Amino acid sequence: MRRQGVTTGGSAWGRYCHGAPVRHQWFYLDASLRDADGTTYAELVMPETARRGEPWLTCLAPDDMSALLDGSGFGRIEHVRQRDAVDAAVWNRSDSLRPIDLSVIARATVSGSS
Repeated sequence: MRRQGVTTGGSAWGRYCHGAPVRHQWFYLDASLRDADGTTYAELVMPETARRGEPWLTCLAPDDMSALLDGSGFGRIEHVRQRDAVDAAVWNRSDSLRPIDLSVIARATVSGSS
């Protein structure tokens, strides 16, 4: 989703869904926020998804995402890493299906104040 989609959506949701919880997954802009697996994934997947017509349009730093959501009518904003989204026992695995630091889930509430 482009930045404009977040701001436009926030304004529309604010009129009809005051108090509703919203979840938005977004990718880290700064590679220094990613771990090695997240960086490798981004380097391999970003060019291929763009080539197929689905580029990663919005990659932000946490403060930028908070400001975007806050300015678009969302409140009670928090950012949750994949590994913190569920109980740690779920991620205790020996295979390659494990959390990586590439994307973050933004949790917010529609405040209707945009």
